[in-house]
Amino acid sequence: MKNIITIVKKELFRFFTDKRMLISLILPGFLIFIVYSLIGPAISNMSNVDSEYEYHIKVFNANNAFDFFKIAQGQYIVKIDEYSDETNLEEAKKQLHDNENLDLIIEYSKNFDLNNKTSSISLYYNSTSKESSTIYAFYYAYIFNESKVIESLFQVNENLNIKYDVATDEDTSSQFVSILLPFLLLTFLFSSCLSVSTESIAGEKERGTIATLLITPVKRSEIAIGKIIALGITSIVSAITSFIGLSASLPKMATSINFDFSMYHFEHFIALFALILVIVFLFITLLSIVSAFSKSVKEASAYSVPVMILVEVLGMTSMFSLGEVQENLIMYLIPIYNATQCMKSILMLKFDLLPFVFTIISNLLFCGLGIFVLIKMFNSEKIMFNK
Repeated sequence: MKNIITIVKKELFRFFTDKRMLISLILPGFLIFIVYSLIGPAISNMSNVDSEYEYHIKVFNANNAFDFFKIAQGQYIVKIDEYSDETNLEEAKKQLHDNENLDLIIEYSKNFDLNNKTSSISLYYNSTSKESSTIYAFYYAYIFNESKVIESLFQVNENLNIKYDVATDEDTSSQFVSILLPFLLLTFLFSSCLSVSTESIAGEKERGTIATLLITPVKRSEIAIGKIIALGITSIVSAITSFIGLSASLPKMATSINFDFSMYHFEHFIALFALILVIVFLFITLLSIVSAFSKSVKEASAYSVPVMILVEVLGMTSMFSLGEVQENLIMYLIPIYNATQCMKSILMLKFDLLPFVFTIISNLLFCGLGIFVLIKMFNSEKIMFNK
């Protein structure tokens, strides 16, 4: 028993005095706290509209059967414009489709009468906008329920030949892909980088071959850069196959929305490929630093877990704002997050060149900084030989 206690003390002393092990023990719990603290509000924001948001509604063939402004008072801030005819209806539908400061269209049939079975109310909305969907659900439920209470004969959105949701199949498809693809793509890219980078430096340390490499008449900076380029090329091959497989499977996953990749053009795929290139080299640079810091492949894999969690959280930001694209250019300076938002804008067919340029430059700068750090690590005898 005494020997067992001695061994336990020895192992515990080793665990809690080794900074590397201590970090690997504490860091996951700290990251989980941060992740869940961020995910909660983000998920809530997916469907909740700001209470200060002013909904803009256009009413055609206005009728005093329902006072729409008073219906929403106290729960929503509503601005209503009334029109006496239908001359601007199609223009309003286009405005609603393009999310141009319009959330709902209410159209009364001509000579509307609560007790006339030929009378109807049409509510047009955009399902890709959470604001439009929210106010539509509120008014539709109210009018439908009110018609039952007063036993009226009029109908609400009764014509099956009319599409009351102005969002097209293309809009729905692009929204579906923009929510799912950035997260999956970043996950596959990181996995492909992880599988080769941990072995490259930490593996050589573990086998003892790193010493032979470092004493060759080659600058250590050249060794570091050479490893990153080689790892990047290897990972890109894996990333491309993952992207092709994912792209081919998406139409099967989205059969209910008639998904069609033809809505994307050549420039969209070029932009996506450019993002894949820079994000792969950023992942390789980060993981190479982790690998150089580690004593073994096992240790490098353990240290890579927090990086993986961070990448997945940033990838999930594409799911947090339905139909919305990040507009603050400063946010496109944040690595990985900017690539997620850029991918989302491309997949939503809202590609903007300036945020894309910010994203490419930002990630390349962070790659450069990471390479500088890696070179410093290669020049450190303490780090490279685990002294």
